[in-house]
Amino acid sequence: MLRGLYFKSYSLPKTATWVTGVTIYILIMATAFLGYVLPWGQMSYWAATVITNFITVIPFVGNSLVSWVWGGFSINNATLNRFFCLHYLLPFIIIVFLFLHLISLHKTGSSNIIKAKVTTSLAVKFYPYLIIKDLFTICIFVALLFLIVFFNPELLNHSINYIQANALVTPDHIVPEWYFLPFYAILRCILQKEIGILFMFLSIIIFYLLPKTDIKHGYVSFQNYLHKKVFWIFACNFIFLGYLGSQTLVFPIIQLSSICTWIHFYYLFIFLPLWIRLNTYILNLVKIKKQKYFDAKKLLRRRERIEDRKWTFVTLLIRRWLRNEKSIQKLINWKPKKKKKKK
Repeated sequence: MLRGLYFKSYSLPKTATWVTGVTIYILIMATAFLGYVLPWGQMSYWAATVITNFITVIPFVGNSLVSWVWGGFSINNATLNRFFCLHYLLPFIIIVFLFLHLISLHKTGSSNIIKAKVTTSLAVKFYPYLIIKDLFTICIFVALLFLIVFFNPELLNHSINYIQANALVTPDHIVPEWYFLPFYAILRCILQKEIGILFMFLSIIIFYLLPKTDIKHGYVSFQNYLHKKVFWIFACNFIFLGYLGSQTLVFPIIQLSSICTWIHFYYLFIFLPLWIRLNTYILNLVKIKKQKYFDAKKLLRRRERIEDRKWTFVTLLIRRWLRNEKSIQKLINWKPKKKKKKK
């Protein structure tokens, strides 16, 4: 996702590829969350309770809808059965969107760093070049997974989750899994429950709206020096939000979470759209000035050619006069011959 933001992969004509990729990202997080609830540990139970309670903000039907999702008045065996079924079915939906993503990628082609339009004759084949590149990335991630599984399996786990779920005992500090931590920090830094949930979901839905901020034939934002710096501030801010989401709510954490949340939304809602439009406007002005400059240069060259032709004619007259005085007289007094009429 960060690579797509950096290289502006959501711009036309790759909008379909971006939308399917964001959908896969959200479905993977949903599948992971459903699987996290299934061990029936203390932390997973209360994390599921917190996340499913988001439905209560829906006016009029929120409380009834939560009870329907739970299958009772709290998370119970019926909830686990439903979550297990969804956890089993969602990977098949992900495969469908994965094929749609590959089809759209094959149709529009992969994005390149300089945003150049690549013709069919110059395009790189998907096999073996891109497949080998992706396999190399997959090998790196598998190696990291093996390092965590075999050498430090408790790195991303919570020890409290080994305790069986108990609805009567609330943990002191409820923390979701690491992939939810940035959004959890956004949720906690806002005191009003409804506004916090709205901002949390808005931070995910905004990725669908990014193609609307793009301008056709707009300025390639990642080539700009200032945008590079602001993007890396945004990326580090997102990682720092994840760290803040894992910490206990004390004095500096709430204030820092609020500041990081505003930076997050400032980049996506304000900086990115305005920066693209501003740079496109400046680029159009530069193009107009360049066009005027080249038009004036062409006109000047044309005048110089006309002057050169005049002086060439004068030089020719002087040369002929030096050779033969009669020739210059003939040249000056030359008139086209009249055709004689045939009798």
